[in-house]
Amino acid sequence: MSTLARRVSFAFRPLVPTSGFDKNARLRRAALRVFPLVCLLGAPLSAHRESDVAISELGAWIEKTPDRPDLRLSRGGHYFDRERWVECEADLIVVAQRDPAFPGLDLAFARLYLATARLNEARTRLDRALRHHPNDPTALILRSRARAQSDDPTGAASDLTAAIEVLPEPRPEHFLERAALPLPPTEALRGMLEGIRRIGPALALMERALALEIQLGKTDDALARLATLRETASRKEFWWKRTGDVLAGTGRHTEALAAYNRARTALAQQPDWLRGTPDALTLASELSNVTSQ
Repeated sequence: MSTLARRVSFAFRPLVPTSGFDKNARLRRAALRVFPLVCLLGAPLSAHRESDVAISELGAWIEKTPDRPDLRLSRGGHYFDRERWVECEADLIVVAQRDPAFPGLDLAFARLYLATARLNEARTRLDRALRHHPNDPTALILRSRARAQSDDPTGAASDLTAAIEVLPEPRPEHFLERAALPLPPTEALRGMLEGIRRIGPALALMERALALEIQLGKTDDALARLATLRETASRKEFWWKRTGDVLAGTGRHTEALAAYNRARTALAQQPDWLRGTPDALTLASELSNVTSQ
């Protein structure tokens, strides 16, 4: 693959898997650049350097071949990564002037508008993208975020649910994002259980389900989940401590003390170097306090 091709393909990395949801998947993989969440949180220095080099290289190619909208869209993606919003929008506008229906353009505009809090404009672009591709999970996820920022948690949950349904392999973060919406905890728990059924007992999903079960007073379910987590954990002492906390919180103090003692035993069986880590020292202090009360 040429250097230019690598620069372009880097800038079109999709947010979610695109195969299997429409007949234009290959084209959309080539032309759709959905900026990953890390770009909004601050990309690593190496990624910044990658974008800076790509911007320079793509600029040189654009001067030689100004009629290629894919190069403009790609450079706009790298400008987005560097939070250079004005340059990003300028490239997208040029693409729109030359081909308003260019693949991925509506989503690129939508990402930019979401990042710059232009929610109505983002919704307009996403609504149009979904009219053409109703089952596009990327567009559904982005519209869900636009709706969440517009105080429409029900609509946001609906779009995320639709995206999860069409994704052949949803990721834990899709279920966690939906559960983080301000919806009833019973609904959030149903979503976590759905995620566990579909993709297995991912730790993040199990922990979120556990927290919701405790919040809803489903003590027996929470204790059963803790038992499952202990079975596969290499550091069982932490989960025994959590078990004791749940039992103590429901007034089952004798059982809680037994769980705390199991935690102390499990911790004592760890090698010296593990018992000396900050987390282990904190756990030892907490166990000392609860077993001396």
